Amino acid sequence: MQHCNQPIFSNDKFCGHCGDSVANDSLKVKGIEQVSPEVMQQLRSVYPNARVVSGKVVSTYYYKRKFVNNNNNLIYGYWWIELQDENGNIEATSIEAEDEFFNSIQKGDVLTVLYPTSFTLAYRIADSDARKVVKHNNTAPCVINHLPTQQRSIRGRELDPPARKTASIWFWLWVTISSVAYFWLNLGPVEYAIGAGAIAALICYLIERKRNQTKYEAGQHRFTVLKQSMQQLLSISREDLGYHLQQRPNQASDVICFSCNSRIPQAVNYCVSCGVDQQAQRDNLSSIVEQETELMREYGLKYKEAYIHKNVMSADQHGTVAIRCFMAKVLSKEVESDVSDVSITTTSTTTTDHYYGSRYSHSTSSTSTRTDRNRDTGISGEVEMLSEDGSRITWQFSEEVLGDLDVGDWVYFSYSDVNIGDTKQYNRECGINITKNREYSPRTFAGFGGFTGQGLWWVLAIFFAAWTYSDFRAPLFPLLDLTYNSVTAHLYQQRWFVKCLPLLIFGVFNLYLMLHSYIYSRRNHQRQQQVLAAMHDKVAAVRTNLKAIQAKINAWG
Repeated sequence: MQHCNQPIFSNDKFCGHCGDSVANDSLKVKGIEQVSPEVMQQLRSVYPNARVVSGKVVSTYYYKRKFVNNNNNLIYGYWWIELQDENGNIEATSIEAEDEFFNSIQKGDVLTVLYPTSFTLAYRIADSDARKVVKHNNTAPCVINHLPTQQRSIRGRELDPPARKTASIWFWLWVTISSVAYFWLNLGPVEYAIGAGAIAALICYLIERKRNQTKYEAGQHRFTVLKQSMQQLLSISREDLGYHLQQRPNQASDVICFSCNSRIPQAVNYCVSCGVDQQAQRDNLSSIVEQETELMREYGLKYKEAYIHKNVMSADQHGTVAIRCFMAKVLSKEVESDVSDVSITTTSTTTTDHYYGSRYSHSTSSTSTRTDRNRDTGISGEVEMLSEDGSRITWQFSEEVLGDLDVGDWVYFSYSDVNIGDTKQYNRECGINITKNREYSPRTFAGFGGFTGQGLWWVLAIFFAAWTYSDFRAPLFPLLDLTYNSVTAHLYQQRWFVKCLPLLIFGVFNLYLMLHSYIYSRRNHQRQQQVLAAMHDKVAAVRTNLKAIQAKINAWG
């Protein structure tokens, strides 16, 4: 749809060229059943409770589920996705995260999730943070991704048709009826009892075979209808659903309307949201990219400071601590899944010898087999972000962060690069997803401990312990003579005092260590806080102004 030879999108209310109001009702997005109602009618003939939802991905979140018992420790990965359908409702569901198809799903993709019947995940959610996000155990077995250039789909193995069953009940019925007829009803000779059982078994076999054949054919029919429905859904593109015109694509030169604060192209004469003339203010408007980078620079920080760490039982450590704080916008992310599934089978045999009196008779053996299975999964990948200088930077994040980031998310991170002596650390001091209002677990330089000197302390402890239990006291005699007086005379005459004197000296030494450890610990903590003070101020400013920052980001779109 066009007006003044300019394309019109579903969220446009006015023409950007002439300023006239435009009717965009025909551009509203549609649901699958609005575009092709016969698909679901056909599917509901075999799956009466079938349900389908199409919409745009607005959020993704990676989490894990686990199952643990005596023989198994199983962990599975899932994506919790939220779709916004044609009516603005949010459809949330879990999809597996161990297939390349699902790992390629990103915010902004148009998906169709098909529920032929209800499917739920039985394993429990692995961690408490995920329980705050994941609301239920439902999962979508069929998913279609309506990409701009192609359609991709996946169907869960749970929907595969059942295998053909072999009739088996007739045999047990034959044995049962023959036994009852011969032993309880005294039907003889035995051939009569066997014949009666055979007749009943034949009838049972024919009935069971017919039932199994009917169930098999019904399963094959359901599967055929499901495949046909999926094939028909694959023929529906995002253009058919109206998502190609749902929102005007963002451009680097876009600006904010001075009247309604909506994002609009710089080249339009009138705001497409409120219709106000933009030509008079065009020279005074800065592009959204410029405003974004200006906001990033406001909260960016980078510095390096020298640091001396005081150690009690070793030399002081000298080095530097480099701090970097940055705000960025996620442009894209690439995710790969990694699955480890290991089964270990252990077989043990126990042999028992049997004797009659004192004479060997025979041996018996029993064999037991145990299989332990350990399964783990995870994701890794890279995230491309827009930085404060307008350049694109690529960053590798932990699984916790990578699984939560979406394209378009604004994030704020602060890192400390510690190089002190032989110690090198790279700590995430703070991680905030501004868009989703979530924080990630930190690891701070404030906990840096330096060298504890435990090895030297244990050497001294062993030395003084050995000295205490030896009779060698000659090096202590000058000290005793020097401090001998009327006050200490009685104490020095005690045999236990001379015997335990090395241990007492070690005790005094430990008191000295405790005092200096406390003093040095406070000094080191104060120095660490001084190094991190400027960073803490920036992080505090982000937290304080979080709502204002979010309001700006939402206006930019």
